[in-house]
Amino acid sequence: MIKTWRLAHFKSVFDETQLAFAPLTVFTGANSSGKSTIIQSILLTAQTLQSAVIARPVVLNGHIARLGAFPDIVSNSDESSSIEIGFTLAISADEDPGARVRRYDRLRAGVQHYWFPEFAGQIDCDYAFGVKGARADSDIARLQPALDKATIRVLPADADEGPEQVRIARSPRAPAERALEFRIDPQGLSPQHLAAFSYEVQQLTALARRRWTTFPDGIYAGATFLHFLPRTIAVVFDAIEAEVARTMEFVTSPRPAAREELARGGVSLNEAVVELLQQELAATLEAEDQRVSTRLANLHAQFNDSSSAEHFGAVVRALPPHLLASFTQRLTARASEFKAAARAGRPSRYEIQYAPLSEALGFGIEVVQSFFANNLKYLGPLRDEPKPVYPLAGAADPADVGFRGEYTAAVLDVHRRTEVDYIPTRAFAAGTAELPVQTATLLDAVLDWLRYMGVGSRIHTLDRGKLGHELKIATADDQRLQDLTQVGVGVSQVLPILVLSLLAPSGSTLIFEQPELHLHPRVQTRLADFFVAMTRLGKQCVVETHSEYLINRLRFQSATSQGSTVADSVIMYFVEKHEGRSRYRPVRINEFGVIEDWPIGFFDENEENAAALLKAGMQKRRESSRGRDGASDT
Repeated sequence: MIKTWRLAHFKSVFDETQLAFAPLTVFTGANSSGKSTIIQSILLTAQTLQSAVIARPVVLNGHIARLGAFPDIVSNSDESSSIEIGFTLAISADEDPGARVRRYDRLRAGVQHYWFPEFAGQIDCDYAFGVKGARADSDIARLQPALDKATIRVLPADADEGPEQVRIARSPRAPAERALEFRIDPQGLSPQHLAAFSYEVQQLTALARRRWTTFPDGIYAGATFLHFLPRTIAVVFDAIEAEVARTMEFVTSPRPAAREELARGGVSLNEAVVELLQQELAATLEAEDQRVSTRLANLHAQFNDSSSAEHFGAVVRALPPHLLASFTQRLTARASEFKAAARAGRPSRYEIQYAPLSEALGFGIEVVQSFFANNLKYLGPLRDEPKPVYPLAGAADPADVGFRGEYTAAVLDVHRRTEVDYIPTRAFAAGTAELPVQTATLLDAVLDWLRYMGVGSRIHTLDRGKLGHELKIATADDQRLQDLTQVGVGVSQVLPILVLSLLAPSGSTLIFEQPELHLHPRVQTRLADFFVAMTRLGKQCVVETHSEYLINRLRFQSATSQGSTVADSVIMYFVEKHEGRSRYRPVRINEFGVIEDWPIGFFDENEENAAALLKAGMQKRRESSRGRDGASDT
């Protein structure tokens, strides 16, 4: 789930802002204060990573949000600035990444993946994008801004293992110019490969390159990306020197198995190297002053005839251990001669290859991709209007209720017998501090919460084929099943929240904008109970709200819960705007349900109205009393 979110130069967030996220994170404040700005940056990140066009660093206009062009979202329309977005994802110790993270075909092609079932820690990711340096009249650049920099950092749970990090930034020089600096002909590169030279690798930790044995002396020349996530590092290296290094490893390796592996990888031995090997092999056998076996003698003769790496490996494998040690010692002593022979005066030949990131960084990238593709759920403020028949689910995910809840009926019908973990409402109705978790079908869990909220008592779904799905409900005061057009909008507003949340896996982040719309105060109050229940199931809820009832219920839950269980799991941000700039003031509820530092304007309208009402009533009573006294005197 999200641990922190960072933002700068995005809409009304001018200054660099970092917000801590709790299991239940609530944004509240006046209209147009910037409550939705943080959520929009999260949705921007999600729709980018869900896009199949991986060459685009960011997708401003997609299936979740349509944000317009870059000048529409950069603070003060300042096109010289870069929008900066960053986040930290926390991985809990009881999660199994191998079961939770899906593999993606487009990722397999570029990054080698290794799973760590015991991995736990956090992943930091930051990226920035803009149009600085693009043509001023380029509408395409404004709609498809370029990536300016990107960083990903993986912190394993094991304290002995340090963090692994890669940081990449856009180069001020043209890609073709940089390629020539590295002695690479840009004419021979594809547009995709040439684009890698647009970026410079500013930092790559030692742990992150520990698997790079092919070109240990290579120079980091650039990078390729999966949207804004670093994918591979472009490494320029001297191919001749790399060949020499492989030959030397083959010659001096004390392990026959290593030699065989290198031979299969294409190690070639030139005449000068073979001559030196034959000299030292013969000297080793003669120095032992013993009669070698017939098989060893035959293999030696075979190597003299073929001069291949495979036959030399066979000779070495047949050597007795004491001869192998002596032979290896002789070869190592003449390492400089072997290196000169392998090089053979050949000039350098520079090539480019793309090195995969380390196991941990590759894992971190997949976790980020999977989280925003699968574990981030969003429900917008305007839910679908009530209908007698609802459309078929249009998404590939059969648990997707849609951003307006338009597929809720279909999802509920398909999953009505799916077992889910949930907290029964009797725990909240009884006011107990304990919130037991039990397993029930999705339909039973939804019904339990609908009854608790006073919205419905029975629910029925029916697949109508190509027409869609029928959804009928019986209200608390009328046991007849009716479609939602007959029972008001309350059910259509709250039902998507319940279905989406109950089906979401543990570790998900659920985002709701104004979930209280069109809901009775009682339902708003008990919706707070539902969000508390979700956090106890390991699901993070991010809520943007104007509901005083919801906030006060969270205060009540904090006061009645055991210790500070609820209080510690809730953080609220009161959002204010001064001179066009949003400020996010953290507000905490203590274990007694008290907001100790109550901000001015934080739901104080009701108290002021109550005081004004009491004052007006007393004044009116005094005036009425004086009027009656005056009439009696006359």
